[in-house]
Amino acid sequence: MVRSRLRSVSAAVLVAMVIAAAAPGTAQAQGRATHYATHTLAWNPNPSMAVLCMPARSIAIAAGTYTWGAFAGGVEMDITSIDLIAEDYFWGNCLYPQDGYYLMVSSLDPDDPFLPTAYARATVSFLAPDRAVTWGTYLDS
Repeated sequence: MVRSRLRSVSAAVLVAMVIAAAAPGTAQAQGRATHYATHTLAWNPNPSMAVLCMPARSIAIAAGTYTWGAFAGGVEMDITSIDLIAEDYFWGNCLYPQDGYYLMVSSLDPDDPFLPTAYARATVSFLAPDRAVTWGTYLDS
């Protein structure tokens, strides 16, 4: 059975904007897996705006301790450390507009329906006018 432990920690980051043009995607290099997309984000979002989600991707994860982090506009931050067992997971990311910032929520949902979904959360703010921003999450082994 999976013994998944997540210490969900809210973390704040003030992100400088950059222009990026990338389709939703994933990358993996030297022990890092990423799940990202590019959207036009508002510098002053509010809760009446639409939630932005990227399609969940399937990822096979080896047993171990991982650093789960977030990135947006070229800035990244570690959110939490998580212990995972070897399992196939569905990895999702969404941005929820709040009053002046976005709440980024990432999920790792095990393929086994009897195992719990893990969540990581981060707040993201921007200093520039509305621009296309590449954002997402990563897992470092």
